[in-house]
This record gives sequence, structure tokens and C-alpha cells, in this order.
Amino acid sequence: MGRIVVMPSSSEMKVKTPEQRKYIGKFFLHNASGCSALFDKPMEADEYVEAVKNKVKSLNIKNRAINKLGIDLEETKFIEPLNFSSFNFSGNYYSRDIFSSKYEVTWIFFSAEQVFAYRYIFDMTTDSHSEIAEEYFYKDIVSFTTTQNSYETIKTNISGGCLKNESSIKGNIELNKFVIKVPGDSFEANISDYNDIVEKSIRRVKALLREKKNA
Repeated sequence: MGRIVVMPSSSEMKVKTPEQRKYIGKFFLHNASGCSALFDKPMEADEYVEAVKNKVKSLNIKNRAINKLGIDLEETKFIEPLNFSSFNFSGNYYSRDIFSSKYEVTWIFFSAEQVFAYRYIFDMTTDSHSEIAEEYFYKDIVSFTTTQNSYETIKTNISGGCLKNESSIKGNIELNKFVIKVPGDSFEANISDYNDIVEKSIRRVKALLREKKNA
């Protein structure tokens, strides 16, 4: 996959914090033609990923989920919760390879009667964030499913100086997604690392749902 960059305007850059400008410039834009001279030392992928992980840790998203949902953890020990995380490629973003400025973390808890789902999305290059909290009775859930989704990306080529004379090429990024389907709606969570452990956990909650609906 080629590098993918969506460029901020110069006016947008002026209102960014030093940390936000660093992620935009040293990680996302340092390879763009005409821009590299502005950033003396690029940020490597592992350094950026570490910064994202530290941000996730500082946000204490599991506790945010518990407080937002108003749940008692003792009541949700019925089965191990699901925890997914992934770069998020929806909306406006800056991205390079499989990296995006947006990142999401999802927690899904299970009690004997209900499912509680929480997703938090933040952006490393802005102050914005969003969260969604939902609760469902097993009887109202149509299914737990996994899908693979394609996200449109834009590769921006630059000539004639930084942030000038841009031309764009569209591409796609494929991500796995866990979906709670209910009549007329759904709750979705991206999964960056779909492995055997994740698959086993999802099979477990699918079996739980079948058991609840057949009871």
C-alpha cells in the first residue's frame, strides 16, 4: 500500500497545538514533496504508534465506558468483555500506509440479560473526540457478525511548494469490523488485529447469543 496523505491548509496548521503539528508534520507530511524541508527529523511509525498507545492509556477508556454506561462490573462478569481497537479511517483524516490520525477503542460488556457497548474515537491532530454508548437486551439483538469493510483513501501528490498544486488519487484500506445488529440499527467496531484470540472471543459471544435466544 502506498503512502496516503490528506493535507491540512496553512490556516488549519496555525490553530494546532505543538503536539498536533508534530504528528501532522513529522509523521504524516514529512514525505510529501515540497514539505520535507519544514520538518528536520521525521517521526517513525513505531514512535507514532507508541504515542497513540500512550494517549489510549492516559484516557483510561475502560473506566470511561463503565461510567458512561452506568454498569456494575460485578453484574458483567457473566462472560469476559470484548475489547477492540483500531485506527479509524472515516471522515477527514491524515494517514500514511495503515495509519490514521483517528483512533478508536471499543469495550463490550455482557450481563445475564443485557449487552453494553461503548466506543470512543479521538484524533491525534485535533482536540475532537466522540463516544457512543448503547445497551441491548439479548432478545432484541438480531446477530453478532464480523465483516470486512473498505475505506476510501486519498493519496495527495504535491508540486510547486508545500501545500500547493495538489493532485489526488483514490485508494482503499480494508478493515475487519465487529457488528451488533438490531432492528433498524447497528453498533460497529473496527478490529485492527484480527487473530485467533479475537476470533475465539467472538465465537464465544455468538454462542452466548444463540443460547439466550433459544432459552
